[in-house]
Amino acid sequence: MKRSILLFSLCFITVFMFMGTNAADAQDPPDKITKGWLWMSVSTSSPGGLDALASKVDWLKEASGKLGGGNVTEAKVATNGVKAGDKVGDLQWTKGDIAAVGNNNVNDLMVKLGFGKIKGKLQSDIDDAVSYAVITLDAPKEQKATLHTGSDDAIQVWLDGKSILRVEKNRGAGNYQEKNPITLKRGKSILMVAVYEKGGGWAQFVGIDADFTTSGSQGFSASGPAPGPKIQDWLWMAVPSTKCGKDATTTDWLAEASGGEVTEKSVAAGRARAGQTVGDLQWTEGKIAATGGNNINDLMVKLKLAAADSDNIVSYAATHIYTPGGKTNLHTGSDDAIKVWINGVVVQEVKENRGADKYQEQKEVTLKSGHNLLLVAVYECTGGWSQFVGFDAGVTYEAIAPVEPRDKLVTTWGKLKSF
Repeated sequence: MKRSILLFSLCFITVFMFMGTNAADAQDPPDKITKGWLWMSVSTSSPGGLDALASKVDWLKEASGKLGGGNVTEAKVATNGVKAGDKVGDLQWTKGDIAAVGNNNVNDLMVKLGFGKIKGKLQSDIDDAVSYAVITLDAPKEQKATLHTGSDDAIQVWLDGKSILRVEKNRGAGNYQEKNPITLKRGKSILMVAVYEKGGGWAQFVGIDADFTTSGSQGFSASGPAPGPKIQDWLWMAVPSTKCGKDATTTDWLAEASGGEVTEKSVAAGRARAGQTVGDLQWTEGKIAATGGNNINDLMVKLKLAAADSDNIVSYAATHIYTPGGKTNLHTGSDDAIKVWINGVVVQEVKENRGADKYQEQKEVTLKSGHNLLLVAVYECTGGWSQFVGFDAGVTYEAIAPVEPRDKLVTTWGKLKSF
């Protein structure tokens, strides 16, 4: 008796030792600030890019000095902000919304706004220049936050007049590349970003994981629980449907495929192991990618459960969750519709045909202490086919696909729990 208790305790401790490494994955980055920036673009010396930033020249002052007065400086604008129509020589600050994607989004916007003229002729590919983007942030409280940035080429960021980031690199960018801790004060703050272009692409990506609104009427929220890592280890089944995406959610496709021998209810309650069949199909263990808008499709092809670019099909994914228990938030994202069961009960259902490459919603759930069974169905219509499922960051748990014991303590604990 004492030996059994000791074995159970060792297994329990071992499971939670594994959990610490699982929870280390980063949460999804914040959305990019795209709307309501005020823009200015001026020429730098050649070569631009990192050399223009490393020179420590105030290019606003340089431009306004050449074009009349020298009364506009980076320090003044970063501290006090600007208004649309304010002048830098014969140029003026202009409002514009930047694309959230693309490796040339600054260049495209500068051309659209009429910057980059040489001898009166507008250039389509602007080199040796610096863009300045200014926006006002309004926060309901003081917050410790993280600034996310990406740029092509070099970048400098000011918050309330203080330079808080300098990256002296000539590089390409299509997304965030670094993150730095900042403090966002309560009330209004001025954020200014300069991107120093040498040649080729010219891009800017900026976001902050905090609660605030911008002068461009964008609202951002980090007050909810931060999502944790995406669960990747599952047991998989894919069955054809005769309906498309959201319209397929009302049918039990496991029952359809097996002639009623296997049902969603039975699998959600624990009836699924690697190698077991659903009609002519077989449950197969697989690890899904944590990123990408087509990660189910890619895995189903790899596991030979579906053809490439399958439409009108449903994936079922089952895994076991070991946890101390308690309330948490279930985070989900899917392409297309999704349904989630925990311990045999439907806890989340989104009947929507949509794309997804990250979490899209959260739902409060309660996990039992010890073992829980999680089943997820994603109903594919056309296009991408993806799944993202996890719990709050900081929640201690381990996800293990339901396979036969393999002489591991974690599966031995499963035998002791008799599930």
